[in-house]
Amino acid sequence: MPGLLLGVALAVIPPAPVGADSVSRSPTCRYVNQTHKPAPVRLGPGKKYRKTAELPPSGEPVKATCAARGRGPEHWVRIKEGEQKGRWVWRNRLQVWNGE
Repeated sequence: MPGLLLGVALAVIPPAPVGADSVSRSPTCRYVNQTHKPAPVRLGPGKKYRKTAELPPSGEPVKATCAARGRGPEHWVRIKEGEQKGRWVWRNRLQVWNGE
């Protein structure tokens, strides 16, 4: 009987679209860098990862995963579009875009 229940549970979960990855399924937020300095863009969530680029100060929003300000890997956002897609920026360096 346990095998039967497992089969039912799997039938309820819709399959992921072809080509979907974890970046596209997470909630999306828009951020801007309105500081005086560029924000480092890294290969992973944390200073231990190599800096690959900088996000310059700008009023143009960047789509990224949602995260709260703070310390630790859960406070880094993953960029979802553009040249830096898939790279990480510390949430404290960004401000939520207000639509203006």
